[in-house]
Amino acid sequence: MKQVSPQLTAKKREEVQSLAKSSLSLYEEMEHLYRKIATLPLEDSAQIAPFMQDIESLQHQAAELDKQLIAGIEEIERSAPLSAPLSSLLSARNERIKRALQCNRELVENAGRHKAVLQNELAAMNKNRQAISGYRAAQIPAEQRQAVQGAY
Repeated sequence: MKQVSPQLTAKKREEVQSLAKSSLSLYEEMEHLYRKIATLPLEDSAQIAPFMQDIESLQHQAAELDKQLIAGIEEIERSAPLSAPLSSLLSARNERIKRALQCNRELVENAGRHKAVLQNELAAMNKNRQAISGYRAAQIPAEQRQAVQGAY
């Protein structure tokens, strides 16, 4: 192990601990947003879109923050083992990331099911439209057909 001054190590530990707390906070906020989305009806994309934009923004912030955090952890580990408070903070962060990912998976699964239902309904509507248009064409005299088609 490389010898590093205790003051530098303590300062770096504080910096990394602060980064870990900030990262944990971002993932907590992401999970909170995912849980909010889960309570909204999937049909209302206007309500969901702002939450998704917020989540995307948080993901970008977390990615940048996590780069710094990982670099700091690697630097600390070269000189000494991680402290217990920092280790527990990183464990809490990892747990929060797992929960946010689980919320994301659930949202994607729900969206997939909703999409399948909508596709099925659309296919049924197209089939019914074709059946009705064929039925109407046979029942309506030719001179009235144009007026009826234009009414839709």
